Amino acid sequence: MYKFFVLFIFLFFATFAYSEDCSNNEEIKKILENFGDYYENYHIGFDYKQCFDEFAKHPSEAACYLIRNLHTISQTQIRPEESESNKDAMKVIWSIRALKYLTNGKNFTAKTSYVFKKPEKTRKHFLTIFSEQELPFFSVWMSRDIIYIAPIDVQTKIIEQWKKWYSENGKDFIYKSSEAMDWYY
Repeated sequence: MYKFFVLFIFLFFATFAYSEDCSNNEEIKKILENFGDYYENYHIGFDYKQCFDEFAKHPSEAACYLIRNLHTISQTQIRPEESESNKDAMKVIWSIRALKYLTNGKNFTAKTSYVFKKPEKTRKHFLTIFSEQELPFFSVWMSRDIIYIAPIDVQTKIIEQWKKWYSENGKDFIYKSSEAMDWYY
């Protein structure tokens, strides 16, 4: 019980402790209000590329807001038909996709202490496809568009890496939008 309490307190403060002051960009704020509702809004003209292009006009400001969107999510996978009921999680996923797009593919990974169980064989496969040691925040089964999400300890470490990167480099970073679709996966 004590370990759970300590983990909860750590996650609480890790989520809310980000104090980077983002400039007041109303256009970016407006986009981020419904950011992540890709499947729900696709039929009414949501275009992630249009959003990403808008972010690219003010990449440092956008990165600040996108990093503010990051927090741990409890889901272990999200199927396309489940995205509407997982809007908050999808907002985090799309925020990471946008960050990867703006930074020409910058991606953080982290080690986990989590032991995957036998029924999680597919999740483990996609999360460890590039490395058994370092996991990304999420990975996508491309042909099915199923998103597999890393264990909470990995998510927490990656969020902290994004925050640290931005506080040390984000304002002066030379942003270059990704030409490849690697940011999606």
